[in-house]
Amino acid sequence: MSLISSLQPLLSFFLEYLLPFLVALTILVFIHELGHFIPARRNGIKVEVFSIGFGPELFGYTDKHGTRWKFSMLFLGGYIRMFGDADASSRPDSEGLAKMKSAEYNLTLQSKTVWQRMAVSFGGPLANLVFAVIAMFFLFAIKGNPVYTSKIQEVIKGGVAMEMGIKDYDKVTEFNGTKVATFKELKAAIDAFSGDEVKVTVERGGQPVILSLKKVDGFAKPFKLGVKPAAPDFEKKGILDSALMSVKTTYDLSAEMLSTLYGTITGKHSAGELGGVIAIGEMAGKSAETGGANFVWFLALLSINLGLLNLLPVPMLDGGHLLFYAIEAIAGKPVPLKIQEYIFLAGFVFVVSLMLMLTWNDLSRYKVIENVTHFITAPFKQ
Repeated sequence: MSLISSLQPLLSFFLEYLLPFLVALTILVFIHELGHFIPARRNGIKVEVFSIGFGPELFGYTDKHGTRWKFSMLFLGGYIRMFGDADASSRPDSEGLAKMKSAEYNLTLQSKTVWQRMAVSFGGPLANLVFAVIAMFFLFAIKGNPVYTSKIQEVIKGGVAMEMGIKDYDKVTEFNGTKVATFKELKAAIDAFSGDEVKVTVERGGQPVILSLKKVDGFAKPFKLGVKPAAPDFEKKGILDSALMSVKTTYDLSAEMLSTLYGTITGKHSAGELGGVIAIGEMAGKSAETGGANFVWFLALLSINLGLLNLLPVPMLDGGHLLFYAIEAIAGKPVPLKIQEYIFLAGFVFVVSLMLMLTWNDLSRYKVIENVTHFITAPFKQ
């Protein structure tokens, strides 16, 4: 095996998944940070940095208001840093703030009312949710409403579906006595399943095929069929219907994501099912491959996800800031800066730990360590 052929899987991954992922992330991070930037500027706060990415600057420019707009080396997020912040997480610089003159202090986030600060923190997640509504509106109005039928694009190797004989491109019409026409209906039927025997009717080549699988010891919990949906069909909608549906769909998807998150926290869903950067990259690549409409749909879904996650009451995230401001609004005085700094540190540890867990899930799911080991050792096996 040549060095070039051993590099092929890695090169293919970068070409197919990395570029669409970076495009998606850049768009959504810009929208999120713009949601913070606009209310900050409107409330007289000096914004020193607007960065796509973290770490050393790659390139950028400084506008007439003194804001440095830049792209940074680590393309996994972004931030705005306001005057008086200690770092990119908007953690207040208690020592620097104490030394400021009145004119300088008036340019900081900390000098503003609790409601103004809330507006700045809430602006980012709100921008992501508004973007999702707008993206879906144009998608519904121009292309149509995406409907994921119960047709299967791929059967996951080693899963229950493969074991019972379901094949790629089969269309599931019935699951354990429940009629299904969409992937959402199929998922609901799967989630409700309990027992030791699965019966599925699929449409294959225009003919119904009945398949079943029984296990004396039952199936693993939570039950997973092990299939991936085919690309959606699109139903054309009018302007008014598109507007109403875009709001309703954003609401429904938000509720579903929060329910899934709650299930993960309570143990109903396995944390191993969560994906990180590699999983998102794969979804971005596949959505881009199947057309612009599917990529826009993916952007809307990811934007909702980004907005909701940032509203979690975790220090470092927007929800953590909003929690501090809510306490201040109730108590009539802010949480002491030193206490905020300690809590932000705890939040940083939590976020890093979560990122490590998601990365490990990805490494395990996509056998990255195995592939890298193969790449390193391949030249020595000639």
